[in-house]
Amino acid sequence: MKGELFFPEHKKPTAVLDCQVSEYRKPDDPLHTVYVLYTYAKRPRRRLETVREQPFELRLEDGRRASVIMQHEAIAPDGRIVGTLRVVGEWR
Repeated sequence: MKGELFFPEHKKPTAVLDCQVSEYRKPDDPLHTVYVLYTYAKRPRRRLETVREQPFELRLEDGRRASVIMQHEAIAPDGRIVGTLRVVGEWR
């Protein structure tokens, strides 16, 4: 599913991502963490990994929105950027 990643206070998306949402649940723990695995081929103007501690806003094509923090980003052998975002709080 497509998603757009926004820096806070910006109206234009920083990156357009191909996203896959996955939940991780620890045994016997009612709280869970939601991760968004992403890829993108076109490098944005500003490297996302340089602003690791800053929360972004992620808007998915199905209408869900969330505040996310960068967990990991790397370059795949085929040249695509792959990474993981962690959802902070709940989906809106």
